[in-house]
Amino acid sequence: LGVFVILWNEQKRTWLNQKLRIKESTSSIDDLEELLEVDVPLELLVSNSEKDIFKLPYNFFKRVSSYSIATKGDCKNKKIVNWVYKPKDIEVILSNSNFNPNFEWEETVATLAGNSLQVYKTDFKIKKVYLTYYKEPKDLDISGYIRSDGTSSIDVEVDLSKENIEEITNRTVLEVSFNYENAEQAGLAAQRIKNNEQ
Repeated sequence: LGVFVILWNEQKRTWLNQKLRIKESTSSIDDLEELLEVDVPLELLVSNSEKDIFKLPYNFFKRVSSYSIATKGDCKNKKIVNWVYKPKDIEVILSNSNFNPNFEWEETVATLAGNSLQVYKTDFKIKKVYLTYYKEPKDLDISGYIRSDGTSSIDVEVDLSKENIEEITNRTVLEVSFNYENAEQAGLAAQRIKNNEQ
């Protein structure tokens, strides 16, 4: 039972990554709307003259978009788009005047690093930052076994639709079948996955 739970949770993450990659190349996101968290305000951790660092939500999985509410002089509560770049590229981005944080152009740059969103600023103040993201569904757990840390398992329901739970379960059955060399069961699970994708 414990092995099934571990494999199911691994398959859930693989399934979500694959779904999001597919969704990035299409305009259809209907089957993942249940995981979309829209305009969530972030908690400020650290602020300095160059950037403000905000804590990512505990269930953060993948960013969709982000914006800040900023002020400069008499101009209050201006919405500024946060363009997110890879941390390794931020020095190059900040050294290019076309990409610098700019209040008048209503845009700034940001990075995701260390469970935080780092939003860069120049001559303006950031009042609040909002993030739209896909959350990671809760991990499945089923009572009746002892976890690897020695604690007893408990029943935890997954916050996904029946169809998505079924899809992940079929993937898990396929993985278990391969692990235990059950060719007939693996073939049936593979067929169920193929039928669900159509």
